[in-house]
Amino acid sequence: MKLLIDENIRMEIVNFLQESGHDIMTVRSGSKNGEIIQLATEEKRILLTHDKHFSDIFLYPPGNFYGIVRIKIHPPTVSSVIKALENLLNKISQSAIEKHLIILEKNGFRIYPH
Repeated sequence: MKLLIDENIRMEIVNFLQESGHDIMTVRSGSKNGEIIQLATEEKRILLTHDKHFSDIFLYPPGNFYGIVRIKIHPPTVSSVIKALENLLNKISQSAIEKHLIILEKNGFRIYPH
C-alpha cells in the first residue's frame, strides 16, 4: 500500500509498515494540513494520521482525496496502533480506501462514505 505518514505517527509504527512491505513516504516536520493533503493526492498515497481535522468531512470531503486513515485510538500505544493497522490492512485493499475516510479504532474501523 502507498502511504503518506503524518508527522504525528511514531517511528515504531513507520518501521512496522516499512518492514511489512508498504511504500512509505513521511511528511516533512512542520507541514501544514493543506500541504499534507495536497502531497498525498499528488503522490496517490493514503494519508495515515492521528490529526482529527482530517476526519472532518466538510473540510476534507473523502471523495476529493486519495484516501485518509485517521487513527482514533486512546491511548495510542504502539502495540494497540500496530494491532489495529494489521487488522485494517488484512481486511481492506488500497483501492477500497481510495476516495474514503477510514476511522481506525482499537477494535475495528469505520468507512465513510459507506
